[in-house]
Amino acid sequence: MVLSKFTRFSDVGAQLAAHTSRVCGDGYSIYCTAVIGLATTILYAALLYAVFLTVSYERVTRVYRQRARADPRLLVPTVGSILGDVVGRDQLCDVLIANLRTRRIRRPQILIGPIGSGKTAVLVKIVEILAERGMIPVVLRLRDAAPGVSIQTMARRRFEELVDNDIKSAGEADRVWRQLRAENRIVVLGDGLEEALTSGRTREQETLLDRDSMLRRAIRRVIDEDLPLLITSRPHDPLRGMEATIVELEPLGEGPALEYLCSPEPGRGDGRLPAQDVQRLYQLVQFADVVEAPLYLQVIERLTRVNRLWQAFPEELLIRRGWRGMDSAGVDRAELRRRLMEGWREALVLGYDHEDYALDERCRAATIDVLSALACIGLKQNRLEVRFGDLAGATSPYPFDSAGSKTPQPGVPPHQTLWQELCLRLDQAGHSELHENLGMAATLGAELGVVEAHEDRVRFRHSLIQAYLGSRFLDAALKDEEYRQEAYYDPGREFLMALVFHSRAVRAATGAGTAHERFARETVELLMRKADLDNARSLANILDIFSAALEIDSGTRSPDPAALMRRFAGHWRPLKKDAGQFDRAVT
Repeated sequence: MVLSKFTRFSDVGAQLAAHTSRVCGDGYSIYCTAVIGLATTILYAALLYAVFLTVSYERVTRVYRQRARADPRLLVPTVGSILGDVVGRDQLCDVLIANLRTRRIRRPQILIGPIGSGKTAVLVKIVEILAERGMIPVVLRLRDAAPGVSIQTMARRRFEELVDNDIKSAGEADRVWRQLRAENRIVVLGDGLEEALTSGRTREQETLLDRDSMLRRAIRRVIDEDLPLLITSRPHDPLRGMEATIVELEPLGEGPALEYLCSPEPGRGDGRLPAQDVQRLYQLVQFADVVEAPLYLQVIERLTRVNRLWQAFPEELLIRRGWRGMDSAGVDRAELRRRLMEGWREALVLGYDHEDYALDERCRAATIDVLSALACIGLKQNRLEVRFGDLAGATSPYPFDSAGSKTPQPGVPPHQTLWQELCLRLDQAGHSELHENLGMAATLGAELGVVEAHEDRVRFRHSLIQAYLGSRFLDAALKDEEYRQEAYYDPGREFLMALVFHSRAVRAATGAGTAHERFARETVELLMRKADLDNARSLANILDIFSAALEIDSGTRSPDPAALMRRFAGHWRPLKKDAGQFDRAVT
């Protein structure tokens, strides 16, 4: 392809030599000889460059595509170790890819879906398909975006980083990138638009930076550069003003979900599940409504693979009637989901998951406790990324240590009840040293696939996992008045999910006794106050808060959803007068 262009240059050189011969005659003058020598040198250099570029170009692109086909998750920086195969999304992927490859109809696309709906999993599938079709997918973590840096610049840097071992110079990577762009083979995929331009800034700073306008300008620049772009995002207000095609990620159907869970596994005899397990799985998919959040599907699949799924449910939930099924009496959706996450944690602690990582049970349990405490801090901040200082207190250098060579003096934990609970659990596990070395716990957590570890912070790979882990420390955290005020001031979706998880954990521990009833009533009352138009930060946030209140109330001994609906209708009635605003909120 590239060589063919320079073959034409050789023909031009031959024609130039013939023309020079006719002009100069058979006896070349010194001037003609100099001209021909210069032209020959240039053409040979061009030919050598063409051969070099062709060999390098084909080698780099071939290795890149092989890597993407073999394990597309390696190219997606936001993927977690719990991610499994993607099911039921083939048609959606085909439509998205067709729009990306066709210049005539191309425009940036934004795939939106709620927490745990499988947006990152769709990106992984698209990476695999693009590589099979000869394209070069480049996946970005948008939370790493810096103000003023274009998406194309980020994509080129990411591409150069991925091919660094396959090239001999930075210039070579740049030439390959430009050739790929000229051939329309680069496709950029971005994950987590809602986190873009938020790292390391307070909410006030984000407002001053006019984050929404910056995002719109970045999308406008992508259009001007004719860059194929697909990004994922949770639903949020700035999406409405962007020059992009909005694609909503619909929930999976129960059929594809059950097909995925019952698919043959290597080493399972004839590859089929026993009939009673198929019946159980069908009921679990229905009762837990796992199609709404594919992460639960992947948890079920992993637990089934290591024969730990039904250990997550007590015997009284399982009945025998010819078909061995699962009785849903007394167990609602939230409780089933909590038990699934409990089963995942126990499998991780006992070594059934990540069994190739040599770490004893007590150390695994202590690591999960540290990550749970960090997750709890992240819930009140409404962030996936949590700094160690936000849990243990910010360290400071000693006054006499002008050179900064001494270990900084420890800070004061901002939430003492949470910190004391963590120290107590670490002492019981026999790993009290971890509370003094959160970085070590973060490194171990990264090896277990739960977080990304950084020098002074961690980032949780999945919102649902953060919500579940954080709920394990909510009992201690909510006793801290400062934590309560900050968490309830602007409750995020992860915090609301954690409240639901915690309400079911309290009910399981107390047997729906007085403690659970008191917690549920107090929490529902706080949430209903926050669901007022004057208190919530956005209209969509009102719906999230009310949904959490309904789910917590449904777990009490005498739920009254009708009363909550009447109360909520009073908050919502003024909004319905503005049809446009109402439709946007519901969407």
